[in-house]
Amino acid sequence: IVPERDIADLMTRDAAFAAVEKVFAAMASGEAYNFPVVREAIGHEDALYGFKGGFDRAGLTLGLKAGGYWPNNLEKRGIINHQSTVFLFDPDTGKARAMV
Repeated sequence: IVPERDIADLMTRDAAFAAVEKVFAAMASGEAYNFPVVREAIGHEDALYGFKGGFDRAGLTLGLKAGGYWPNNLEKRGIINHQSTVFLFDPDTGKARAMV
């Protein structure tokens, strides 16, 4: 489990942009794709919640993002409105690799 506060020490902005560029290239060539998105209003706190996932065969990256938007967070709780967690899985075994 990698807390958000530790990301800056583990990943540079340049490395993140390079990784995203590789995924977009893999998507353009058909080697990567997204799964259908699920997004719903949960009927509590005016929140929207959903799941986005995909697989990159070229980079052997399998994962999903679960999260959403809680518009009352900042005013009520002093935390950001957008909340999400990314889960990465081993594409060979399906076992969890990381949760960020």
